[in-house]
Amino acid sequence: MWAVNDFTKENGATWLVPGSHLWEEGRVPQEGDVVQAVMPAGSMLLYNGSVFHAGGANRSNGPRTGCALQYALGWLRQEENQYMACPPELARTFPRELQELMGYDLATVNLGFVDHKHPNDVLNGTAGDGPGDLGPPWLLERDRAANRLRVTDYEPLERPRVSLDADLVQGKG
Repeated sequence: MWAVNDFTKENGATWLVPGSHLWEEGRVPQEGDVVQAVMPAGSMLLYNGSVFHAGGANRSNGPRTGCALQYALGWLRQEENQYMACPPELARTFPRELQELMGYDLATVNLGFVDHKHPNDVLNGTAGDGPGDLGPPWLLERDRAANRLRVTDYEPLERPRVSLDADLVQGKG
């Protein structure tokens, strides 16, 4: 995370749980495990994407702007490209569960989409022409990452529904 302006406690600097990428599945962070990346503008915060992290609540009157940069190694790609090895015409004949196991699924909210649409909808011709929903309720329920980061008794606020495609098409962006 590159801090474009100052990241402060008041404006919700990024929260991290150092070392959490090494934890066993199911371990829940405690309040003492969490640190906040308070840093001046121009600073760079580097962390493994598997580390529990979240943006804090901005309680200031100004914005907190950061640039998130991700890097994925080429060797992390699968050995055989299943999308080319199994033609889409054949994949369409498989049960949805098998299609999802092959990769025609979102890993989590906004991860694994095709042209901002769910890959299974694209495969099966049900995506439509409008903007896709990359955060459908069933996927938000399935996404456990946010619940594992819970460190307080406060109930999380409902996520706002945003469609960049729709806003751009309507001239709002």
